[in-house]
Amino acid sequence: MSETVAPADFVRSRFAEAGIPLAALEIRSFPGETILVVRVDPELLEKSITLGNLLDRDLAATGFNGFVTIRPAEGLPRRITGAAKQGVLDPRRNSRRRGMVKDRWDQTSLELVSTTSTDWSTNRSRC
Repeated sequence: MSETVAPADFVRSRFAEAGIPLAALEIRSFPGETILVVRVDPELLEKSITLGNLLDRDLAATGFNGFVTIRPAEGLPRRITGAAKQGVLDPRRNSRRRGMVKDRWDQTSLELVSTTSTDWSTNRSRC
């Protein structure tokens, strides 16, 4: 790393060279230490951690007092694969859901009818 390149720019360029897009890069400065927090897609976390460790060594060799830490980015859209792509249109999901709701409704209706019938016959016999 050349002396004129800022550590954050160095990190950005190395991640770009590795084909890892950064979701965010935060610089946290403390007395005597700077932390570069790199946020990446969770699916690229392991590859990013490996690169981050290499960058730590490169930055330390230039006299940089700090380190690179890798975190998963929050709120990124996730890739959906397989049967889950159908989502709410998946016939298996809908048939199961409808069956559960119908069963609950029927059970509640029967309990209500049984209670009402019993109460009605009791009340009628008293009249």
